Amino acid sequence: MLYCYIVILLIFPIQLRAQIPTDFCITKSEYKLFELINQYRKDNGLPELALSVSLSFVATAHVADLVNNHPDTGICNLNSWSDQGNWISCCHNAYVPKSNCILNKPRELTEYRGEGHELAYWEPMLVVPDSVMHFWATIRESSNFLLNKDKWNKYKWRSLGVGMLEGYAVIWVGELTDRAGKPGICSKEREAVIAPAAASTIALITEKSDRYYVICASYEVEKDAMTDAKALSGKGYPGTKVVRGDQNYRVSLGDFQSLGDAKSFKSKLGEQFRNVWILQF
Repeated sequence: MLYCYIVILLIFPIQLRAQIPTDFCITKSEYKLFELINQYRKDNGLPELALSVSLSFVATAHVADLVNNHPDTGICNLNSWSDQGNWISCCHNAYVPKSNCILNKPRELTEYRGEGHELAYWEPMLVVPDSVMHFWATIRESSNFLLNKDKWNKYKWRSLGVGMLEGYAVIWVGELTDRAGKPGICSKEREAVIAPAAASTIALITEKSDRYYVICASYEVEKDAMTDAKALSGKGYPGTKVVRGDQNYRVSLGDFQSLGDAKSFKSKLGEQFRNVWILQF
């Protein structure tokens, strides 16, 4: 799970504004995350943020891009944008940050005139608002971002947008009030999308071969395991497989002949895979 935060001088972008559809809405899950963030701020003596239709439009566009096009591969982190949409693409990373690409996104896509700051989250399962909020509240950097502490104390967030899809959740905040108002609430959840790049066949392992599998998730239903595995494969884990046990279907990020190689692979995985374990099968 990643979270990113950006501060940089403003450079005005090329104008690529998209028209927000009149029927644009956020899901009940997205609205729940919005409420949880405001409750967290209230519990810490801070004012609530206004729900922004513009920032929510940016947030939902970004999670759709992450699910469909996976710009967050290799050294590119969750703040990255692909070249498959009506926006300026960028590979944002710690080595060559593209901070303006994030700050200017609301102005590229909407009539919102302020800069935007993004906090992003990913896990290899469908996200739920409570787990996202719990993670952000327990990590000092993301908590400071939400509560305007430390390097964020010079900012005064006023507007908030939310987007969630499959394993991704992002929020966008800004210091300006959104003149466009707030979005409506959708009558149903947004349907999950499987990225084309993740649609390749995933191997189903049913017979023991004494290999060591690095397991990141377990499901009772094969379809759920395959969906997760395909998403991971599209995110840059081509060795993803599903291992069928007596009762569960386990998603493996990689498999190895030796335990040492499996441990080495496990140690190089990021924070989002901190709960992975090794199975000999």
